[in-house]
Amino acid sequence: MKLYTEGTSEKWNAFLNDCYKKQNIDRLMSTRIGLQVGMSTLAKKKLNSDKMTVIYLRWLRSVEDTARAIIRDRHPMPGDRGFKKDSNAKWADAKKKRDVEFENFILRSSY
Repeated sequence: MKLYTEGTSEKWNAFLNDCYKKQNIDRLMSTRIGLQVGMSTLAKKKLNSDKMTVIYLRWLRSVEDTARAIIRDRHPMPGDRGFKKDSNAKWADAKKKRDVEFENFILRSSY
């Protein structure tokens, strides 16, 4: 609720850009957990509205998209940054690492 009332989109985007530039996925994890805890508390107190739910989902999605971008930088594949497409077998390991790391992010940052 505090983020909703005091935050701005400029501050939120600056936070996400800072996490991306510093490749700080741990900070994104703690933020995602905080968002989930906050929304859970609001739901228990019956203070959540439709507008708040939509904003909450947008915040979660932006955190997940930033985490995906960090993971994509760690495990590049053809088509990400203009790599020349060779064989799919060559990039299967990178895709597997990327999928596993994102799944771990989601599991570790779940409330």
